[in-house]
Amino acid sequence: MNTRVKYYLSEFTGTFLFMLNGISAISLNFGTRVMQEAITSSSLRLLLTGVLFAGGATLIVYSPIGRISGSHLNPAISLSFFLEGKLKGLDLFMFSLMQIAGSIAAALISLLLWSESARAVNVGMTLPGSGHSIFFVFFVEVFATFLLVSLVFFFLHRKTLTKFTGLAAGSLVAIIVFLTVPISGTGLNPARSIGPAVVALNFSYLWLYIAAPLLG
Repeated sequence: MNTRVKYYLSEFTGTFLFMLNGISAISLNFGTRVMQEAITSSSLRLLLTGVLFAGGATLIVYSPIGRISGSHLNPAISLSFFLEGKLKGLDLFMFSLMQIAGSIAAALISLLLWSESARAVNVGMTLPGSGHSIFFVFFVEVFATFLLVSLVFFFLHRKTLTKFTGLAAGSLVAIIVFLTVPISGTGLNPARSIGPAVVALNFSYLWLYIAAPLLG
């Protein structure tokens, strides 16, 4: 198989698994009465969701599948690699396309798996929190993505830290999820937002969750 095709399939599979795990965590923690009764604190369930979401991404990064392409899983990360001269234009396009396709496939499977629980959380859609202006939500998304991308390249540019990039990024994502979900819903990743929006047929604020992470 062509090396580039392997890279593209790796991004599709990695993003699919990342999103399937993440949407499942959201559906179970916030879409089921069982979990709401078992863990009455919404903050604790939010923390658990963030850890599961980020933990899944970290496992994928270090998995055989993830090591093929480097596990970008995120068009904003791929764009950053392109701007750094580490990714060609065609690869940027194909990585992003595969990431979006993987996210859509994961959202569809999640809906089939969790049905009403997934519908209760809009298949894991990212939406602004109540009481916050669109400008502030946009700023939070830009800044949070900036922090994530900066951390990734800080670790990648230091040989002694490179192997810890996935772990550090996963830890930061867990913290960002916990802090920003009430404000912005935590996008950070255009593919992460596009998949659920397409399956839920709800494109409210999708422009924000595409533009802000790419700008960040």
